[in-house]
Amino acid sequence: MLALLQKADLPLWVQLLDVGATLVILIGGAVFACYKFFAERTHAKRVQVGVDYEMAQVGGEMRVSFSISAENIGLTRVKVAPEYCGMRIYTRRNRNDQWWLQQADPVFQDEQWIEPTETIEDSVWFELYRSDWVAIKADLYVASKHNKGWVVNKVINLAVVDQAEGG
Repeated sequence: MLALLQKADLPLWVQLLDVGATLVILIGGAVFACYKFFAERTHAKRVQVGVDYEMAQVGGEMRVSFSISAENIGLTRVKVAPEYCGMRIYTRRNRNDQWWLQQADPVFQDEQWIEPTETIEDSVWFELYRSDWVAIKADLYVASKHNKGWVVNKVINLAVVDQAEGG
């Protein structure tokens, strides 16, 4: 019958091999756990951006007030790079026309970061000084650095808005 060997009975090189294999397995397991922790994106930067609007008649002009927000829906603080955050407003005259840039505004200029579950807000005004525009498009870009950010678009069909107001 084979007798079970005690570690003391094994040659030194086998004992060293056993210790080395144990260390490799422990270190490999730790590396794998860290990889899974970050690869599963537990701490990914997640921001939900939004654009809402209200239209108002002031004097003889229509104005659009855009309320913009960015909510951190992740578990870690998100750095905000105000120099890369902005809102562009485009218009078009008919369905087949291209979008024309009318206004570009910086947004979230006083913000440095967004804490988890925190929402930051800002607003932008736009005057409708032409009556032949049929649509407005607002593009909001919130950035954490020059090549990492979140975008949302909002299109307002002015023909539908005009009909809803009885015009």
